Amino acid sequence: MQLSTIAIVAALAAPGFGQDTPQETPQETPQETPQETPTAAPERPRYFEARDFFDRVEAVVGPELILSSDIQLKIQLDPEYNRRRSQIEARQRRTGEVDETAQLKLLSDVMTEHAEALIQVQGGKDLGFDPELVRTLLDQQLAEDIDRYGGHAEMSRRLADGQITPQQYRDNVEDQLMARSWRQAQTGRARGSLGRFVVDRDIRPGLLASTYEQYLVSPLPGERSLVGLEAERVELQELVIDTAKWGGLDATLALAKEIQEIATTQAAFDNLVRNYSARQSEEMGVLPPLAIEALHEPSTRRYGHLGLYEFAKSAEVGAVSDAFQFDDDGREVIHVFRLRERLAAREADAFVGFELQKRLRRKLQEELDKRRLATSILELEQASYIYPGDLRDFLVRRRLKDL
Repeated sequence: MQLSTIAIVAALAAPGFGQDTPQETPQETPQETPQETPTAAPERPRYFEARDFFDRVEAVVGPELILSSDIQLKIQLDPEYNRRRSQIEARQRRTGEVDETAQLKLLSDVMTEHAEALIQVQGGKDLGFDPELVRTLLDQQLAEDIDRYGGHAEMSRRLADGQITPQQYRDNVEDQLMARSWRQAQTGRARGSLGRFVVDRDIRPGLLASTYEQYLVSPLPGERSLVGLEAERVELQELVIDTAKWGGLDATLALAKEIQEIATTQAAFDNLVRNYSARQSEEMGVLPPLAIEALHEPSTRRYGHLGLYEFAKSAEVGAVSDAFQFDDDGREVIHVFRLRERLAAREADAFVGFELQKRLRRKLQEELDKRRLATSILELEQASYIYPGDLRDFLVRRRLKDL
């Protein structure tokens, strides 16, 4: 009969395992009257502690396995994923409830990105780079990382705080180099497997001209802005007040009313942002210029009414908005805006302008790179063994949307 894994672990964890058992020698001892002692609570089995060290396979991508520990390491190394996990944990501490939807979304995003990264790493290895060149580039990257962290001691401390070994960090950097080299080869920024550039990155003049004409009548603000067309815009400064910090909703609304009366000058509003805003930044809450019409949809979606849109459309420079209530990732907050400046509409730039053609060329190059990369990744995903099959289907469907 075979022992189960848990039984083996329990045996390994038991005190005195592996030590020689002393032989008892018979000897006469005085007989004592047995005394009843209170029954102690059973101890927590040792295997409960031991099982925390078990890992498991979550997916298979080509010759590589994705383990549970790989997912946790990815979250630890990526600042954005680490921030999302911290938000989930902070919300759990605040509400006492586990947001399983947010947790599953985080794990799903990490799994998807890690799977695609492994595919690209394998593509980089298939390019056949000289191992000595890879080691040189790796050492250079590690030296830059050490300088960025402020020296060996500081970097070691941060790795230890994140429970990351130096070898794990080195492997992660090497994978990033391989994947980046493969992406650059697919877009013509680096040499391919034949040792030469195989992608034409030239943008033809005819394509520039047709793109210019297309953007002149485009409904997308970003494309119209690229050729110099600008609708009337406003520059807003926001003040975000956390209701939990200032005594609840009613008290915060009363505070917002006082702010409207006090904020008569720019300096006064800056001071209020510095003292009351839950979002502190070097910009002091000043937002990038926004087209007035572009505020219609977010005003309705965030606040449930057109209050912000109407304020941006009709308020005078220096005016302060009403208080807008909304949910900010689980926090109930109040939004107050000040209209800093109005920017008049602009006409399109002439096509012969050098700066205009430079902007168009950069935009077209980015779009071509994105399409080439999406096509190359899709080919790798279709040719690679990926388990479970649902993960492979999801990766392929998502990549097809980029084409």
